[in-house]
Amino acid sequence: MSTYDGRSDWRPYLVQFNHIANRYNWTNQDRLDKLIECLRDRALKFFTTMPKSVQEGYQAVCKKMEDRFGRKDLPHVIRRQLQDLRQLPEEPLDEYAERTQDLATDGFPGTPDDFIQIVATDAFLKGCMDKKAALTAMDKDPDSLDKALKYVKSAVTNQKVILGNKKPEVKRVTFHETETDVYDSHGDHESTSVRALYRKGASDTDVISRFESRLKKTEEDVQDTKTSIKQILDILKRGNSTNRFGQPQRLSSPGRSPIRDNKCFNCGEEGHFIAQCEKPKKVGRPSTHPGDTGRPPTLSLDKQTEVNLYKTNIQDSDAKTLYIPVGVNSKKTFGVIDTAAQVSVISKTFFDQLTYKPKIKGNIILKGAGACSEINAGIAENVNLDIGSSTVKWDMVVAEITDNLILGIDFLESQKAIIDLTDYSIKLKGEKVPSFMTSNRQDQQMKIYRIKIKKKTVIPPGSSKVAIVELDEKPMNDIVIQPTNFMKGLLVPNMLCMGKKQVPVMLRNPTEQFKTLKKDFQMGIGLEINAVMEETDENSLKLNKIDITPNSPLA
Repeated sequence: MSTYDGRSDWRPYLVQFNHIANRYNWTNQDRLDKLIECLRDRALKFFTTMPKSVQEGYQAVCKKMEDRFGRKDLPHVIRRQLQDLRQLPEEPLDEYAERTQDLATDGFPGTPDDFIQIVATDAFLKGCMDKKAALTAMDKDPDSLDKALKYVKSAVTNQKVILGNKKPEVKRVTFHETETDVYDSHGDHESTSVRALYRKGASDTDVISRFESRLKKTEEDVQDTKTSIKQILDILKRGNSTNRFGQPQRLSSPGRSPIRDNKCFNCGEEGHFIAQCEKPKKVGRPSTHPGDTGRPPTLSLDKQTEVNLYKTNIQDSDAKTLYIPVGVNSKKTFGVIDTAAQVSVISKTFFDQLTYKPKIKGNIILKGAGACSEINAGIAENVNLDIGSSTVKWDMVVAEITDNLILGIDFLESQKAIIDLTDYSIKLKGEKVPSFMTSNRQDQQMKIYRIKIKKKTVIPPGSSKVAIVELDEKPMNDIVIQPTNFMKGLLVPNMLCMGKKQVPVMLRNPTEQFKTLKKDFQMGIGLEINAVMEETDENSLKLNKIDITPNSPLA
């Protein structure tokens, strides 16, 4: 007699066991003893967990085993499965028919066999992969699953004999070269992508709706591109008069080569940049402003030296500055992220406020970008910088500067910093640290809020859904939500929302696939606004302009 280990369906094994027991006229006690001898692995382990009263009765043991290893869902669940039954790829017709028969039998218990055969036949033909063969078999009106299986097999065989093993037809699409062909920087053709706007079986209304949604998205992208280009042009116009440090720009004379107008920062000669310089690289770079000595700066502590520091005083500039929260020897402040500063500097005033102050060593000179912009400074060794969840010991230059703390290129390079201005964040050795932007012209803080999806959201194809998003903290005023560019094909407009920690947003899915946004998905950023002002252009078209001027000073 075969054994039972609990890994297969209990019902076929019980039928076989009862058949042998009836043949040899076993009593209930004999059946119980034989059944226990046949149990193995998880089935035997489950038997040992039964109450003592159940273990002594054959019928009670069979009932428990049926409940545990019956592999049988509720009838209404099985009927739903039968409605969605489909033949799997590479699944033989015989196995597919057997699976259909099992679902039909279990889904309609106590029903006459004629009715079960009708239900099983319809489900089998409906879910068959070869639709031509299924249609041929359906025309013959089979009254049982066995006949339907024979008709489908016969139709499949006839198709192979008449048509052969014909693969699905794939048409090749080619594009002729024209004068408007686009070439990349290497002279090769750019790859052309083809998007299907019409599928067989889709109605004209669906096709037009999808086309209009994609056309609208394209128009929005073009408008965003125009806005970005306008902002870039405005920045370039401002840059022609002053740079971000308030110093006058040196413009090239007409007719002169831009390369010849620039001096190498390493050797001071014209005609090439520092990357092409063949002379030994020096620490820092010589000054190119009138009145400067041009001496290359060093960082030696045993004599007076010079250090190029390009962050000196930017209060008169209209540039923006990026800050992150930093703890300096357990005292909290904000550090300026400055990739133009060669060294990291701490304010002398802020340094004197520290509870624990390391001894200042050495005597160095900080040299700015302008002429005669020099600051006497020293160096404090092993200053603890608490950023995010990490603590870094760093040698800081102590000088009289306006900001409390400047994190220069030396610190950022050692921490493998990645600055992401799309959501105003900085990664230091893989850890994401939140930041915020301030406008130096107005000496004000532009608060940036990170916006995440509160819970998992699934958007069906061709539909819209309202999702609840959560800000990292509650804003003081109303905010404008700007979605990120990585929304998996979803359409999310810029939205003006009330200043709450949780706000609803509209998500549109113009694609033909389900789109899922996981919990805590970073969907964008939020900017605080002051007011919505009404303006009228020359054509008397009423417009609403959103003022996002920051209004809270930096703490």
